[in-house]
Amino acid sequence: MKNNYSVFVLSDGTYIIKLGNYLTHVMPVFVVDINGHKGPNKWGYDIFALQLSGEPKNGIRYTAELNYAIEPGGKTFQEMYNDVFNIH
Repeated sequence: MKNNYSVFVLSDGTYIIKLGNYLTHVMPVFVVDINGHKGPNKWGYDIFALQLSGEPKNGIRYTAELNYAIEPGGKTFQEMYNDVFNIH
């Protein structure tokens, strides 16, 4: 990947891309591509964005989903998470 961000490639081919840093007191945004280079490479289908939020004392407390990058018919990170873990 050609960019200025950290990219973690998991053994199953999943990409986790970290945008931003912790030095600005703004928690970074993580983009997860669950199947790497394989298609469809569409936001809300196999690419999802989320932001971890928390406090210095207590650490990460929750995820803030980012809905700005969902293609028609796709799902937010939270909707996908709920489906995977059967949370309704």
